[in-house]
Amino acid sequence: MTSIVAAHRPTRRQVRDLQRAAHLLAGVVLLAYVYAAPLLGAGFTSAVRWLVVPALVISGVALWQWHRLRTRLRTRKG
Repeated sequence: MTSIVAAHRPTRRQVRDLQRAAHLLAGVVLLAYVYAAPLLGAGFTSAVRWLVVPALVISGVALWQWHRLRTRLRTRKG
């Protein structure tokens, strides 16, 4: 039996909510790094420095400038 799966594009609100959730999760990881860094080890420290902080910065800029990014992408396509 075959099933047809329709492609589902997320709405703008769903994308924004996902961005916010990812940003908040990265913030919680950063708080854990700040308050419990000696307890968590060197691997966690490296992961925070090289993965979480850049992701936090990128998601913050995306949340802040989403409208401008979206309009620039639209003008390049058309």
